Amino acid sequence: MAGMSIVGHLQNILGQEGIAFETTALHLIARAADGSMRDALSLTDQAIAYGSQTVNESEVRAMLGAIDQSYLYQLLEALLAGDGAALIAQAKLMDERSIAFEAALNDLAQLLHQVAIAQTVPETVADDLPEREILLSFAQRIPADTLQLYYQIALLGRRDIGLAPDEYAGFTMSLLRMLAFAPSDSVTTSNTKPAQTASIEKPPVTKPSAAKLSVAQPSASAALKTETVAAKPIETDAPSNEIADVAIAKPIGEDTPHADSGSNFDGNWRGLVDELKLGLARELARHCELIAYDENAISLSVPESQKHLLSPNYQEKLGSAISQYFDKKIKLQFSIGGTGNTPAKQISQEKAVAQANAEVAIEEDNFVQALIHDFG
Repeated sequence: MAGMSIVGHLQNILGQEGIAFETTALHLIARAADGSMRDALSLTDQAIAYGSQTVNESEVRAMLGAIDQSYLYQLLEALLAGDGAALIAQAKLMDERSIAFEAALNDLAQLLHQVAIAQTVPETVADDLPEREILLSFAQRIPADTLQLYYQIALLGRRDIGLAPDEYAGFTMSLLRMLAFAPSDSVTTSNTKPAQTASIEKPPVTKPSAAKLSVAQPSASAALKTETVAAKPIETDAPSNEIADVAIAKPIGEDTPHADSGSNFDGNWRGLVDELKLGLARELARHCELIAYDENAISLSVPESQKHLLSPNYQEKLGSAISQYFDKKIKLQFSIGGTGNTPAKQISQEKAVAQANAEVAIEEDNFVQALIHDFG
């Protein structure tokens, strides 16, 4: 059975029996039962006896040998801050309380898995999950590639902890690897803004052959055309005049600098998206491919797989943010199709390179090489 189904069933049973319980404790029991309702009922009976006719989180944790999640949250906070001293201090606190470090690595991997789910499919995170807000917070703050790296190191650390001089050494070494190998742009501080561009070498990305549009003379009859558009353009709530009778004049350059507020759009769509304050509409902007533009209008294409982002609300917010940025009315045109060469795709490619580099760094680590050499 799914964990949430087990929790719901236990809530129903305990409610009928008039036994007080904490939902967080039931989530722990469901996790320990690993999908077995029979095991969940058995553990619940033990928890009732252990807790003197109540089922609360602290006593269930003690019964199961599970560690307090707050330790894990503090570890992730220290990793995000790039604070090695805080990591070691937290590990020492865990050691003083005789927490099993192999179990801690297992629970850390489970937490990272939950954060990854919250990051990728946030709608699947249950509203009544006790740690929902914490998971969503970490999901927003930890880059996807860094999250995957932490998860892999936690798994390797759990596998190799028996080879370490002691569990404390194995646990802290795993934490230090997470700190050392995480991409530099995943570390945040209170005094600086996150870098807009990763410091890693970027993979070659072919930019779209979008073109700058200029208003045609009366004798010209060319209209804005794009071979990849698969549907009729969808326009934002903008002035009634159409972008019509235009001619392709200037391709977007490879070395286009970031757009500057108050000037005309220079064709660097990704740079503009990084500058805008968009909120939820950022997802639409990140999945748009620049097709064509002139000083008063921008034509964008959204891949078929992301057409659900073309809600009127997001279109309006994006159009408003761009107009405000350039301090003049900018008309947006949306269509479905394109090559899919969007900022989101470019970022994904860059993260894949970062992930590959991080994995190579781990595999080439002297300690890992020694383990491979000694134990095959």
